[in-house]
Amino acid sequence: MELTGADWVWLVSYVSHVLSGALWTGNVCYVAAFVVPTAQRGGLSRAAFEHTVDGVLQITRLTGVVLPITGGYQLWRLYAVETLLSTPRGWLVLVMGIAWGLTNGLVELGVLAVSREIGEVSLATYFLERFEMESDGSNPAALADTLRPYALAAAVCSVVLLVDAGLLAAGVV
Repeated sequence: MELTGADWVWLVSYVSHVLSGALWTGNVCYVAAFVVPTAQRGGLSRAAFEHTVDGVLQITRLTGVVLPITGGYQLWRLYAVETLLSTPRGWLVLVMGIAWGLTNGLVELGVLAVSREIGEVSLATYFLERFEMESDGSNPAALADTLRPYALAAAVCSVVLLVDAGLLAAGVV
């Protein structure tokens, strides 16, 4: 089987979409299930907490570019507006988009809340700089308490997104 140019674009789009989604949702769930509870118990150093929170933020931002581009391309190739609005498969695609937006928003809001716990930060500064804990003596356990509700809600949305993707991939509907 020989692949045409359009086939290669589709293949790269699909693989990029799946890998980005797996990296991102796995990272969000890891932070909610392991990093936040460990930090709340005092089991993470400042450096480890800072590195992990910055990591999930950077992955969210990177996949926040890759996923809409690849998903938009697939949407354009596979669905008409009437299909999205009138079929169970279309509804699953719409739910996936909503779950993606909610998860992205929750991660950003959670890290912003933690950043504001550390000190005054403008939105422009927040979006242009990496997450860093200043040397003000901020306690990772207290910061993890701030992050916890956002991380848990983002993890729930991630699981919804993964189940949704599984249903679409399996062709259940």
